[in-house]
This record gives sequence, C-alpha cells and structure tokens, in this order.
Amino acid sequence: MTKARNKPTERGPLDGMWRAISTVLVAAMNKGLFVPACIFFLILVMLLKTPGEYFPTLWKSLGDYWMWGYILAIVTLSGWGMNVRYLRRVHHNEMTRISGEKTKLQEELQGRKLPSSGTG
Repeated sequence: MTKARNKPTERGPLDGMWRAISTVLVAAMNKGLFVPACIFFLILVMLLKTPGEYFPTLWKSLGDYWMWGYILAIVTLSGWGMNVRYLRRVHHNEMTRISGEKTKLQEELQGRKLPSSGTG
C-alpha cells in the first residue's frame, strides 16, 4: 500500500526570504565567515527599517565623499594584504605536507631512510 504524500504547506511571502537567509548563514558558518555575514545582515535590517526621509540627512552627516574614497582604498589594500598572507601560509603548509608525503613514499619504496638533501 502506498503512503499518502504530504501536501505542501501554505507559505507566506517572507518564508522564502528567511530560508535564503538561513542558507547563506549556514554556508558562512562552514567557511568561517559567520560574524561578517551577521554584521552584513544587521546593517541590511537597519537600512530596511530606516524611514526614507532620514536618508538625505544621513548622507549629509557622512561628510565629504573624498574621505570615503581613501577609507575604501585603505580597507581594500588591507584586505588584499591579509588575503595574500593567508594564501602564502596555505601554500607553505600544502608544500610541506606534499614534500613529507613524497619523502615517506620514496623511503617506503627504497626500503631505507633517505639522506637529507638540506644544506644546513
């Protein structure tokens, strides 16, 4: 005998949005970006709840726009530098792991300990 299938439940207009937000937050947790994602969503909610009449006042209070260009340039360069350092560390760790595995395999195939090729 076959089982009766459950009928899809009625979904509200915000149900899909909350599912999308939860999916993004779970993916951010898996990649270690949960805190920046939470900050982004907090700012997004704050902007959505802000009345439209307040935005001209907000833009005037932010000051001169040239200052924001310099801030953006500094943040971009800092992020780039941190990314380069991270990628170098990952590359170094991977090369160390591969060289250790290669040495272990060569010793295993030759049946003896290999002499060190280092100069110091």
